[in-house]
Amino acid sequence: MTGYFSTGTGGATLTQLDALRALANSGTLKIYTGTQHDPDNATITDTLLATFTFSATAFSGADTVSGTFTLGSSTKTATTPAASFSASTVTAAASGTAAWFGLFTSGGTLFATGSVGTSGQDLNFNSTAFSSGANITISSFTLSLSE
Repeated sequence: MTGYFSTGTGGATLTQLDALRALANSGTLKIYTGTQHDPDNATITDTLLATFTFSATAFSGADTVSGTFTLGSSTKTATTPAASFSASTVTAAASGTAAWFGLFTSGGTLFATGSVGTSGQDLNFNSTAFSSGANITISSFTLSLSE
């Protein structure tokens, strides 16, 4: 599982964590079918399955040691920022198999992508089979930056 970060929107080094976290403020996490893209070279033609909107402060806390972002208080530690969304459950916009996600700024710029699955991926759901109109809830979300 590899998260890809755009070098054109601030990079992804540990010294840039605060800037990276700020990019997601009031932005979106969008789940797609297809193959994960590199955000610097992405023309997205895959089916958009669901959209989660980040809160005004997308990630709480700071992790200057491992560069890890997580979802939920069950995995959050004092040094690991937790993702915060305006709604924990959204309605699927289309039917399909969730394969990857993109993180977008509030202005719509794709700045990171990651893998989707049911376990062991950057973003996990109980099932990757999404049905249009069904409720979608994230099981876990962990996105790590490499030095």
